[in-house]
Amino acid sequence: LAALAAAAAGAPVPVTPTAAALAAAAVGADATLMAALDLACMEAGGAEYRQVVLLGPGLDPRPGTLPWPPGTIVYDVAPADAHAVAAAAAAKAGGGRAAPRRGVLHVRVAADAADASDDITTALADRGHRGDRLTAAAASLSHLDRGATRRALAALASALARCSLLTGDLAAAGSSDAADLLAEAGVVADVAAVAGARGVFSFTGQARARSDAERELLEAHEEAAEEAEGFEGNVS
Repeated sequence: LAALAAAAAGAPVPVTPTAAALAAAAVGADATLMAALDLACMEAGGAEYRQVVLLGPGLDPRPGTLPWPPGTIVYDVAPADAHAVAAAAAAKAGGGRAAPRRGVLHVRVAADAADASDDITTALADRGHRGDRLTAAAASLSHLDRGATRRALAALASALARCSLLTGDLAAAGSSDAADLLAEAGVVADVAAVAGARGVFSFTGQARARSDAERELLEAHEEAAEEAEGFEGNVS
C-alpha cells in the first residue's frame, strides 16, 4: 500500500477513469484511486498471474493501455451494452481505443454487477476463465448499492482461486464496514478512504477461500481416493 500511495502521489502511472460513481468526485480523488488500481494491475501482471479480471460499469481501457506480459488473458466484465459501445468505438478509425499488445488476449464478458439476475461466476467460466488458477482482479464497485456490492464480491470469491489478488473500490459506511464486506466474501484486505470521495474506500487484498472450481476439484480427488483400495485418512 505504501508503494500504491507513492505512485498515486506523483509517480508516472497511467490514470484510467473507470468508476462511474467517482465521476462527480474531485479530480484529485479520482486520479489517486485510479492510479493505485492501475499500479496494482501492473504489479500483478509482472508476477505469477496470467489471468486478469476487470469488473466495472464498462469502457475500461486497461486491456489496451497497461503493459501486460505475453500470455496474459484479460477478462473484461461489464454490461452487454457497454461492450457494444466499446466494440463500436474500436471499429472506427481513430476511435482512440488501444488494442492489447501482441500475446495478450482481451476477452469481453457480458455481465452486469448491478443486475441480480446476472451470474458473474458462470459468465466468467463460460468465457474460459479458470477458477483453479491464480487471478489478479480489479473491481470498481463504488457505483453499486450495498446488496449489489455483496453479490459482486461473493461472485468474485466464487470465481477466484485461493490467494488470488483483488483490488478495487466500494461504497461503505466506514473503513471497518468496508473491511467487513470484504471479509464476508472471504477476502482479507487493507482498506483506505479515498480522499475527496465521501463514503468510497479503496482496497487491496487476497481471496482466502477456495473457489468453486477448487472445491469441485478437491471433492473429485476425495471421491477418487475413497474408492482406492486401502485408503485411510483424508485429502487436504
